[in-house]
Amino acid sequence: MDDETITEHPRPAPIPERSESASATAVERRARSRPYLHETTDHPGRRADGEHHVASLVSVATDGPIAGLDTSPPECGTEDGARDWMRANGEILAAYVRRSEAQGHHTVVLRIVESVENRLRGGGRSGERLELLEAAARAAGVLRDPAEEARVRTLLALGFLDAAELGRADEECRAAYALADAESGQDTRAASLECMGIVAQRGRRNETALGLFERVRPLRAATAGPRGAAALDLLSGRSLVSLGRFDHALERLDAALEVFTAPGDDHEADEVDVAEVRMERGRALNGKRRTPQARRELERALAGFEAGGRAYQTAKAREVLAGVDQLAGAEDWREHLVEAVRLYREIGHDAEALRVSAYVG
Repeated sequence: MDDETITEHPRPAPIPERSESASATAVERRARSRPYLHETTDHPGRRADGEHHVASLVSVATDGPIAGLDTSPPECGTEDGARDWMRANGEILAAYVRRSEAQGHHTVVLRIVESVENRLRGGGRSGERLELLEAAARAAGVLRDPAEEARVRTLLALGFLDAAELGRADEECRAAYALADAESGQDTRAASLECMGIVAQRGRRNETALGLFERVRPLRAATAGPRGAAALDLLSGRSLVSLGRFDHALERLDAALEVFTAPGDDHEADEVDVAEVRMERGRALNGKRRTPQARRELERALAGFEAGGRAYQTAKAREVLAGVDQLAGAEDWREHLVEAVRLYREIGHDAEALRVSAYVG
């Protein structure tokens, strides 16, 4: 198996600040100093409250209204509502973090970015998400916290990956691994290796990806439990499908599905994780020419992505369904592609939209 060679790195270079836009500078001029405090939590029942608090902090950090920007906190009590507000007001969040960084509130920068980063994913505002993550990486560097910097750089790598910048994504994964390795941080080292595998997978280096995912398994075994193993089964299954090893892929994917559909004491079944597995199972079943079963899995995946508000994955599922329907001789298979193009454009993935448009006719 083609395995990834990881060379030893010196400490990664600091990340330079991005140039400010005119509108962001205006936000900074209106900002006023005040103490900040924000506690983050990953508990699903409190996540929306935490995000509402971030929005409230932003609203009170500005002097009066800003032309063209809604600085009021979201009138909602749900995670979806908070996410939508953040996606619509990413510029304000970036300006708030920029000002906190300039004033030396580096811990605040980290906490705010932790709270909002995952809610900006898939929202078509990759520039603002990357700016936030770069600020967080600089903050962790200033605070001399290698483990935190490694974790943030892994997220930054995934941000570059979403922006189709594979080279930058690979650089950040390797920088994260160098930081984690130096501190012998098993969890952060596992995350950076997994990230390298995802980058390799996106670059169609699937044998390399499989080798990296296998290196993660022993690192995750002690801490991540069955769900960590299931996540690796999903990733490995995706690469196995792409390599045409459909039976082996289905073994891995079935194992992942069993874990993801079983609620536990501390979590509920995650419909997006389940949808990810079902989409890969659909691809594998289609490869085995089991068309009816493939379509059923893909339709269930599509419903899960739509329910979870995952536009990018919804578009991908539409693409796969189009291929299945085309092979089955359906006349309306292009309708899936039309919808995929619309979704890609809506979230700012113009390159993907252009690629799919070529098949619409």
